[in-house]
Amino acid sequence: MIKRNFASALLLSALLPAAAYAENFSTSVLDPSALPSNGVVAGSYPVGGGAANYYFAVDLKPGALASQIAAQGGGDYKTLTLALLDGSGRKLDSYYITAGADGREATRVFPVDAGGRYIVRVTPEGPEAGAFRVALGGSAAPGLQPAEAAAGNSQSYFNPTPLPADGVISGKFPGGAHASYYYLAGDLKAGNLMTQITLTGRPGAMKWASLELLNEQGRVDQEYHLSRTDASADATRSFAIDRTGKHVLRLTVQGGETSAYKIEFGGDALAAK
Repeated sequence: MIKRNFASALLLSALLPAAAYAENFSTSVLDPSALPSNGVVAGSYPVGGGAANYYFAVDLKPGALASQIAAQGGGDYKTLTLALLDGSGRKLDSYYITAGADGREATRVFPVDAGGRYIVRVTPEGPEAGAFRVALGGSAAPGLQPAEAAAGNSQSYFNPTPLPADGVISGKFPGGAHASYYYLAGDLKAGNLMTQITLTGRPGAMKWASLELLNEQGRVDQEYHLSRTDASADATRSFAIDRTGKHVLRLTVQGGETSAYKIEFGGDALAAK
């Protein structure tokens, strides 16, 4: 048990510094925990495996409640479900992810039509070696203060890295067995967003990356991926942009820390207005 807790603590520190542990979360919908001021809850999967429901109360305004959920650790299949309930405990909406040893992450935006007290239910199910993280924010929860993006390309859906003027994003693979997710954002015009993924690294080492264009609900709208063992490889795709405004993209990479990525953006959707 000491070994398991130590391993989980290391994984949680990678997911979120100073994360609260699930043992402190309420399992009663009648007496939910208060949602932390930064909108983030994280912890280990239930001891002994299985599932647990954790409840959090939050006051919301009409608007959009954005969410980012992640599950990592443990070699076995695991799930993480996020549900939004009204003040009486009736489910309004939900979504979930499934993950193996390499982890999984997803985003979703819940529309909130009326102000008032709501309940958020977080349900991890799987081996206790796993860890989960849920972050909430958006215009429906202006009181929540999500953490600032760390150095390098942002791993926060709430503070994405702006697309630079030259349209080039680059970085090194973090390494490790799990996938790493990065969020990018740009003010685009209706048109075509041309993209190119380039991966470099040691010959024979597997390098995998995907680029996803998210819609206004945080769902994947268009995507493609590249998986190679060559010293250098690239792939291209043009994303159709149907509206003018802010768009968020998610870059996912997985592979050894000797590898690097470069993403190039262009096309008339990115052209100066």
